[in-house]
Amino acid sequence: SGAGKTTMARICRENGARILNDDRLVIRWKDGAAWAAATPWHGDEPEVHPDLLPLGAVLFLNQAPHNRLVSLEPTAALMYLLSNSAAPFYNKPAIELLMETLAQVSDRVPAYSFDFTPDGRAFDCFRDVALHQRNSTR
Repeated sequence: SGAGKTTMARICRENGARILNDDRLVIRWKDGAAWAAATPWHGDEPEVHPDLLPLGAVLFLNQAPHNRLVSLEPTAALMYLLSNSAAPFYNKPAIELLMETLAQVSDRVPAYSFDFTPDGRAFDCFRDVALHQRNSTR
């Protein structure tokens, strides 16, 4: 709460992006890639799309007076992913699947700590890094 998920969703939507969900997503590992899907549990924005889309990067948000994306090492990304996951502690196979999925995501999907201003400059910063990331993987 308060990290800026809804704010960032609004900024992205205002810049032409379609939002799966402004609060909680499901990440699945399928066919050697990470995929993101919406859940019915959204934040202040009621926009929810039922798409399953490839996950190109993971951003851990911090509202700040500046925009800065800092690349995270896989172990730091895993720590952040674990602390932001809903773990089904009552189900050992589900916990094992969660751990396996998060390990794969943290090892293979770029992750960033994203300090951002609550305006369009944040989208510009993110877009520039996303475009660079996409072009460097071609």
